[in-house]
Amino acid sequence: MAEIEEQQLRKRFAELAEQSYQNSAYYFTDFLSATDAALVYSVAEESEFTLWGGADGCERQMIRFGNPEDFGYEVAFPIQILKVEPLLRKFAEELTHRDFLGAIMNLGIERDTIGGIVVKDKSTLIGSISVTNIDQKTNTVEIGYCIGQAYWGHGYVAEALKEVISYLFKEGYDLVRARHDKNNPHSGRVMQKAGMKYEGTFRKHGKNNQGVVDDVVYSILPEEL
Repeated sequence: MAEIEEQQLRKRFAELAEQSYQNSAYYFTDFLSATDAALVYSVAEESEFTLWGGADGCERQMIRFGNPEDFGYEVAFPIQILKVEPLLRKFAEELTHRDFLGAIMNLGIERDTIGGIVVKDKSTLIGSISVTNIDQKTNTVEIGYCIGQAYWGHGYVAEALKEVISYLFKEGYDLVRARHDKNNPHSGRVMQKAGMKYEGTFRKHGKNNQGVVDDVVYSILPEEL
């Protein structure tokens, strides 16, 4: 990692730690590589943060800033784990970690929102739904998700998305928002199946591995779930 990037990441970690302390609220990063996550030890005390990737042994992890003992309450990591397995194992193809990651990245999903992919026999766990932004002022959250192309059309993401939305409303948030690349309308249909409403399209608003793209935004209120 370049020195400038390290400095920027350390600065970001320090800012999140300070915001957490000042507001007595939890703040989360996206998923980070082991190298990036290790930089947090140089700017914050170990009691001020927690690392977690959704399962033991995950190399890619999120950082939660905040100490449960100081706050008097705890907020779980905003990670949803999806288990994908074939209906008939003997007819299933052998897919590797690279196969799953390649399929996910081809959806235009940002790498930072993808956690660990654990391939075991012919079953696969994909950590693919997480909170990408929390707006403390409006008490709203934004979430991102992904799934390999081989598993489109089975309702896996829509079902998981509903569960995450329900969880976030139980945590007291007033609105859940999500967005997708305009060139990936399939993702929009998933949001619709989860009960989310179309808000609008922001031109040249997002960037992924396809370049600068238009963002299509959906949201849902507790009474609409």
